[in-house]
Amino acid sequence: MKLIEIDHLTEYRFDQIIQLKPHQLILRPRDGFDQRVKASTLTISPNAALHWQRDASDNNVTIASFDQPTSRLKIHSHLIVEQYRAQTLTLDQLINKAQYSDLPIADSAILTPFLATQLEMTQFPPELACSLPVDAAPQESFLALEHLCQTIKTCFSYQIREAPGTQSAVETMALQTGSCRDFAWFMMELVRSQGYAARFLSGYFLHQNFKPDNGATHAWLEVWLPGFGWLGFDPTVGRPVGPEHIAVASSMSPQAIPPIAGSFTGPPGTQSELIVNVQVRSVSSS
Repeated sequence: MKLIEIDHLTEYRFDQIIQLKPHQLILRPRDGFDQRVKASTLTISPNAALHWQRDASDNNVTIASFDQPTSRLKIHSHLIVEQYRAQTLTLDQLINKAQYSDLPIADSAILTPFLATQLEMTQFPPELACSLPVDAAPQESFLALEHLCQTIKTCFSYQIREAPGTQSAVETMALQTGSCRDFAWFMMELVRSQGYAARFLSGYFLHQNFKPDNGATHAWLEVWLPGFGWLGFDPTVGRPVGPEHIAVASSMSPQAIPPIAGSFTGPPGTQSELIVNVQVRSVSSS
């Protein structure tokens, strides 16, 4: 088990006094067999009334409500996460539940929303149009998805893109560049076009060879393989998920799970400045 410390600071500065409307925060990582939140502190200025809930995808959501005017909003999330994944996901770590005939199988109707796509496989470049027959053995599908991750990393150039939103798969193909969220969405559209259910993951990433080198918010995807369940793949780094990935939230599309979302009212022409600083580091477990 590895301890990972995360500091996520977001600050909005306004040039006039404004009134903040309720904000939605999705900053607390999910808890499960592979990771667990050991400690969590959320500090907000100005003071806010906080209400916690789980959304339709079972993500941890905080609603922050404000009652005083301000010219600044500062949100600081400090986390200590226990990471139990010791190495990158590989095929030999998986057990196919389908081989045990007496165990229940998930209702395929649950996966229908995760299959929606606007694209056909023929719209993707030949080098990416790998064969991913949905009726293949899950072991074969895993290896094909692993290879697809590597191919996307090889064929496209990563860039830190500060602009909000996510490029469409068509835009990413045309530009040959994108951010982590662009690559995750691109691969989602690709595998969905072949009949695989996929969902978008947001979270954090720790790796000394990945820029920025102090860690960052990050995005990847999970693909449903019958018998194996949801498995994570990261086309930005070109491989399945590993101990560097800290998952926060999942959704059918990137638009549903930004870390912070909200608005304000103020005088016409009010200008704002956004400052974000994310630090992700390993800490001693002693």
